[in-house]
Amino acid sequence: MPTIHINPALCTNCAYCTQVCPWNIFQTNHQNKTPTITNESLCVSCGQCLLICPTNAILHSNISQQHLKPIQKQLLPPPEHLLELIRTRRSTRTFKNKPIEKNLIQQIINAAQYHPSTNNIQNTTVTIVQQPQLLQQITNITYQHLTTIKHHLQNPILKKIYCIQHNKKPHNVHQTIKEYTTVLQHTKNNNDLIRHNAPVLLFLHANKKIHFAEINTSLALQNAQLMTHALGLGSFIAGYILLAAQETNTIKKLLSLPHEHKIYGCLGIGYPQLNHTSWIEKKPLDTTWK
Repeated sequence: MPTIHINPALCTNCAYCTQVCPWNIFQTNHQNKTPTITNESLCVSCGQCLLICPTNAILHSNISQQHLKPIQKQLLPPPEHLLELIRTRRSTRTFKNKPIEKNLIQQIINAAQYHPSTNNIQNTTVTIVQQPQLLQQITNITYQHLTTIKHHLQNPILKKIYCIQHNKKPHNVHQTIKEYTTVLQHTKNNNDLIRHNAPVLLFLHANKKIHFAEINTSLALQNAQLMTHALGLGSFIAGYILLAAQETNTIKKLLSLPHEHKIYGCLGIGYPQLNHTSWIEKKPLDTTWK
């Protein structure tokens, strides 16, 4: 449990801390200018109080003043720049045979690091795979898993079980078989439709017992994709690899991930072979105003 202390000599009784704390740990004390600290055990170390205090009067055992960084407003993008970054990001599946510099990967990780997380739990973990042999093993494992699923779906009894378990209709299963057949055939003929020869895979995983772990990881994944785009790199959600990673333990064991962890995201990254000069409008969100 963190400990929090307010230096009365520095406190100006602005009460900003009482307004920003999500757990109302700071209470206004009308008899004493210094707010009262209650329910300290509820603190999630989000740092809101430290960031808003104009005189640095708050001391927090988990967050030192060295952790607080000034906002460089001149670096903040105007709304139209941010929107252009978001809507011009496209999934890339054709990559150059060129390794990605470590400092660029680190910038992507830094962007993922600052995703929002439930109760500031910050439980997302990233495993970076660059070794060609390991990348090929992951592709092979995924290939074998898709092959197994395809064979199961071609069995009438197993197909019915699959439809019930996944709430699928028979025509959806036929489409899945067709899709997997295409992927497997092309990959077998050295046209990799699983990893698309991406030189880097980022696996995002977390303790599956933590509430909202999947949502937290998804937010980190979005940050990573936007930074990848900003760096002039390409990326795609490696869905087939993610499927194999979630439905079997083979990839998890290969990467020596903790037993209690689950892989929630997999991002393929590389230098794009081709670059877009336009973007496509997407259909508006189904929106209701009340």
